[in-house]
Formats: sequence, C-alpha cells, structure tokens
Amino acid sequence: MSVLSSACASVGLDATGARLLRRAENSSYALAGSPVVVRIGRVVGRAELEVRVARWLAGEGFPAARLAPCAPEEPLVVDGCAVTFWELVPEVPGSPSYADLAVLLRRLHRLEPPDWLPPFDPLDAVDRRLTEAPASADVLLLRSLASDLRARLAGVEWVLAPGPVHGDAHPGNVLNTAAGPVLIDFEEAGAGPPEWDLILPAAYRHSFGWLDEPTYASFTTAYGYDVAGWPWFEVLRGIRELRMVTWLMLAAPGDPGLAAEYQRRVDDLRADRFPRRWARV
Repeated sequence: MSVLSSACASVGLDATGARLLRRAENSSYALAGSPVVVRIGRVVGRAELEVRVARWLAGEGFPAARLAPCAPEEPLVVDGCAVTFWELVPEVPGSPSYADLAVLLRRLHRLEPPDWLPPFDPLDAVDRRLTEAPASADVLLLRSLASDLRARLAGVEWVLAPGPVHGDAHPGNVLNTAAGPVLIDFEEAGAGPPEWDLILPAAYRHSFGWLDEPTYASFTTAYGYDVAGWPWFEVLRGIRELRMVTWLMLAAPGDPGLAAEYQRRVDDLRADRFPRRWARV
C-alpha cells in the first residue's frame, strides 16, 4: 500500500482517485471523495512545526490553511514520510497578486510570535540539502558559497522589527478564495527578520527580470517597504538564490530538463553572471 493510501486509511479516508496538486520537496494530493488535501513530506520535524503553526494561526484568526477535522494532533509517519491533512480550500478564478502576498505578510509580521516558534535560519534549508548531495565540483562550490554567505549574514543590520516569518513567501503559497487570499505552507516558519520574506519578489525583479516594475512596485507599496534599497540586500539575495539552486539540485536527477536548468544556475553562480539566465521551473 502506498504512503498516501496507508495514511488515509489510518484516519478513515479513501485515497482512490486522489489528484496530485503539486510536487516539490513535498507532494500534495486532493482527495476525490472528501474535501481534504493530503501533504506528504520527507522531514518529520518540519511537518510538526507546520501543524503547530497552523493551529496557532487559526487561533489568531489569520487567513491561512486550516487542518482538516480528521487531522491527528501530530503528523502521521508512514515509511519515514510525514503526512498531514488539510481542509481543501475552494479557489476562485484568478491568480493571487504580489499585492495580495504583501498584505498577508504585513499582517503576519505584526503578530506576536509564540515562545515555541524557532529562530528562523535562512541557510538551514541549504545546509540540509547539501548534506544529502553526493560530492562533486558543483556541490563544493555551493558549500563554499553557503559558508561565505553565513559569515556575511552574521554582520547584517536589520531594519524591520523581528516577528513571525513565513520562510518561503511567494504567490505560489497564496490561494484565492471567496473569502479572500489565504497563506499556505508554513513548514519553514520561524521567528526572525521580516526582510527575509520580502527578498524573493525583489530577487525576481532584480536578479531574473521575472517581474516588471509596476508589479514589483505593487508589492512594495502594499507592504510599505522596499528591501531592494537596503544595504544588505545582496546578502539575502545570495542566500535566496542558493536556496533556489539547491532545491533544484535534489529535484533534477532523472529529469533532463531540470538537470540542464540546475547546471545553468550553477554556472551563473560560478561566473557571478548578472542578470541571471534562470528559467522558471
């Protein structure tokens, strides 16, 4: 029996006909017979954090993904995978905007973080992925860049008041609903500098040219701050890029298209080439 089928059966659900919604470091499935999304991840501790954050945000009335009524108190562990159960959010037509994301982040950052929320480390995901990667010249380069960025991170002077951070803030982690946009995917949440949650749209604009100026301006205006004008922007941008490369490093084996994109990204980092030539994946 698959991880999905086994986990569903343990809480009285039927996985027959489940539809894959997304696959990255985690896989999410919408069940055919119940308004439930099943999320399967590789890191139990991160799933435990996400469940705890979801329960806290529900208590705060924050517009975020909610655990399904059938969800156990802790993630299920099936064949080493962490499985969580979420309410299916009926989406409405239209893509969430960068302004929607900014409004949600501004509200999140103003909450008082609970004492149990761990300190956010922007390089934690990079370190974890690099420990899983077989040695190669490319991996040695990425490790060297990570070491240099960690040293530079220690000297950063933050401007914004610390608080809860999402950890992986982009419009793909926002859903449009009839009640308004909601934020999802909190497994990288922590207590730390809000500047981190603002860095990805800035990188999309200034590293890759994936956002035009009006779209980026809508984000900074809605939030009330432009991190690209901050003296330490380059440090966080470098970390964000490294996270984008190391995620692809683990996803690329067996997929020639992803492997080619991974190599293009590594080559750009090695040559320190701007603008980056990266494609969206």
